[in-house]
Amino acid sequence: MEVFSNPDNNPLDAFSAISCCTCAVVLLTGITFLLIRTRPSAKDVSSHRLVYSAKNITKALVLMPIGVVGLVMIAWSVFCNGFELPLFWMRVLGTVYASTDCAGVLLMGPRLPFTTLVHHLAVMTIGMANLTLNFNNSGIWVSWVFFAVLSSCAWSTNVTLGIRHFATAKCVQKWALFSRKIYRVCIVANVVLQTFFISYFLIVDGMDVKIVLTFVMQCVIFMDDLYLLFWLKKESQKEINL
Repeated sequence: MEVFSNPDNNPLDAFSAISCCTCAVVLLTGITFLLIRTRPSAKDVSSHRLVYSAKNITKALVLMPIGVVGLVMIAWSVFCNGFELPLFWMRVLGTVYASTDCAGVLLMGPRLPFTTLVHHLAVMTIGMANLTLNFNNSGIWVSWVFFAVLSSCAWSTNVTLGIRHFATAKCVQKWALFSRKIYRVCIVANVVLQTFFISYFLIVDGMDVKIVLTFVMQCVIFMDDLYLLFWLKKESQKEINL
C-alpha cells in the first residue's frame, strides 16, 4: 500500500472537506447571531471577540464527539482489527476536526491571537494532508491520529473560552478549573505518546523530513496548549466578589 494512496474516494474526500468547512462557517455564524439575540452582554463585546467566542463554542461542539468516536475507533483498531485504522472514517474525523480552525482563519484571520493563528494554520496543513495519507502505512504521520483525538478530549477548554464574556464569573471559574484538569491530562498523554512515536520512527526511518516537520508543527501546537493552560490556571484562581 502506498503512503499517499487514496482508493476510490478522491472526489468524495474533496467534497467532504469543502462541505465540512462550509458547515463550520454556517454553524459559527449561527452561534454568533444566537449570542447576539440571547445574551444581553453581547452588545458590550467587540465584534472580533464575539466571533472568537462563537468559534470556540463551535469548536467545542465539534471536538466533543470527535474525542469519543476517535477513542472508540483507536481502541477497536488496536484490539479488534490488528492495528489497522479505518482510513475513510479517519479522514472524515480529520476533516471535521480541521474545519472549525479553517472557519476561524477565514472569518478572523490576523485578528486571532498569534499562537492560536499559528496553531490553526498547522492544523489546516495536517487537515489537507489528511485527505491523501494512508495512515496505516505512512510512518510518522500516524502520530497525528492520536494527537488529534487526545486534543479533541480537551473540548471543555474551548467551552471556557467561548463563554467567558457571557457567563457569570463563578460559572467561568468552574469551567476553567474542570478544563484545566482535563487539559493537563491530555497534554501529558500527548507529549508521552508523541515522544514515543518520534523516537520510534527516528530509530526505524532515521532522520527524515517528515519527522522533523511533525516535531516542529507539534511543538508549535504545544506552545499554544501551554499558553491556554496558564490562562486556565489564572481564570480558575481568580478571586470572585459576590
